Parts: sequence; C-alpha cells; structure tokens
Amino acid sequence: MKRLWLILLTIFFINGNLYAQIEDTELDELVIERMSKQNIADVIREIRKKLYNNYATEHYHYLVENQSMIQIDDCTDSLFNIRLLYNVQLDLKQKKINKSIVKSEGNKENLNPNYFSLYPGANDSPLYWLSEFVLRKYVNVVELDFFINVQDYHYDRSRSGKNIRVDFSAPGLYYGYFIHDSEYNLTEIEFELDEPYPINHSQSKNGKFMFQKNWIYQAELLRIKFGLNAKKRLYIQSLEAKEKIINYNFLRHNNKGEVMVDDQNLNFDTTLKFTKQ
Repeated sequence: MKRLWLILLTIFFINGNLYAQIEDTELDELVIERMSKQNIADVIREIRKKLYNNYATEHYHYLVENQSMIQIDDCTDSLFNIRLLYNVQLDLKQKKINKSIVKSEGNKENLNPNYFSLYPGANDSPLYWLSEFVLRKYVNVVELDFFINVQDYHYDRSRSGKNIRVDFSAPGLYYGYFIHDSEYNLTEIEFELDEPYPINHSQSKNGKFMFQKNWIYQAELLRIKFGLNAKKRLYIQSLEAKEKIINYNFLRHNNKGEVMVDDQNLNFDTTLKFTKQ
C-alpha cells in the first residue's frame, strides 16, 4: 500500500493533468499530505490535549492477562501466569492508575515457587518489572516517547476517509503508527522497538551501593485500541504488550554484607493483555 501511495504521488508531480484522471471516489479513499515538523508538532499537541482533557474518568472493569517465561542458561520455564479482573480508573492528568481486584471465578495468580521462593521479599523479585510496570508505562499514553520527543522522529501522514494515520520512526528508538479521527481522538496505536537498549536501575546511598540491577530490553511491541463512550470521551478498549528482557542482573546484600539476591543473566519473555469488559 505504501508503494501505491508513492507511485501516485510521483505521478502527481510529474504530470499534474494526470491527477484529474483519478476518479472522485478514489480521492475520497486516498489523500496524501506532506507534513513539516511544525505540522506534526501541532497535531501531537492537539492529541495530547485531547488525552488530558477528554479521557474518561469513569471506573471500568478490565481483564489483565499476564504471562512470563524465564530462561536460565538453556532451560526455559513458566515464571508466572496471572489472570485478574480489575476495577480501573485512569487519571492521565495526574499520571495515576487506580485499580482494585474484582472477585471473579476466572481470577488466578500462579507464581513459580521454584523461583519466587528464592527471594526474601516481593520487591526483590522481577515481578514488578514484568507486570505492574509494563501496564503503568503503556496506559500512560500521553507520555509515550514519540508524543514527547518529536524532534527525534520522522513522521508521514496519510488520510483515509475521516481517519488520519501517522507513521513514525526513529533509528535506535521506535517505529510504528497511530490513527486519530478528525477531532484528534486516538483510535489506534501500534509500535515496536527499533534496537535493544540497556537499563540500569542500581541505587546507592552515602556512596555505597544499596543494590545493583541492570538489564537489556531486546524487544518491545505494543498495540492499543481506543473507544469513545456515550459522553464522547476516550477510553482504552484493549492493550497488548510483548517484551523480551535479556541479561537481567540483580545483586543485593544485607547490612552485614551477606548476599541476599544474586540473579545473573536471566532472560524473560513477557506478554500482557489489558481488555475492557
């Protein structure tokens, strides 16, 4: 489809008369526009404004399905399999997600005891980074990188009917697209990581390491679909995230200098689905 757009655009600039030969019905289905950095900055500003001011504040029920596989050396095993129904309220202005578990026969939370029993506390395991953190960073749509660091990305816009699709890419960052309607309400987002990048979450106090923690994001893929409620306010209809973390390392000592946690070169494949019920 992109190749077709490029061909039509080339024909237009070579011979303006040929443009008149395209039927009106085709023009309704396909419009190509070139955008400057200022154009796309204006569009993104309107989208972010709409997310801040027109996102639904109602409580909705969402089903969270979260699975992760762990790889140690050449062995792969299930790390956790979680399926929970939540009552959720999103406050994008305050960057908050309020959620509480709703009783349901389908709820389950299976954690691999062979792995989680090795940790002295819940905060020491990688569960937060593979579940809660994944959800929180993606539902905060306003702060997605391509909506913030516009200068780092290349954007192409195409129009089909009433919806507008913006494709974006940045070497070493992300590439994908988002779609919005004529009122700047998002309808869809999809993007993935262009190349791996490292994370260092180590912390120190008074010049001494409290713990050392680092890993590499090898892959990230996100799909979000949006809806409008009866008040014409935005909400997330569904969110699906896939991540691959490699070389996860975590070293923690107690006050006596004894090793409490020593994770080395762990790999995780994680999926998370967040679906409105």
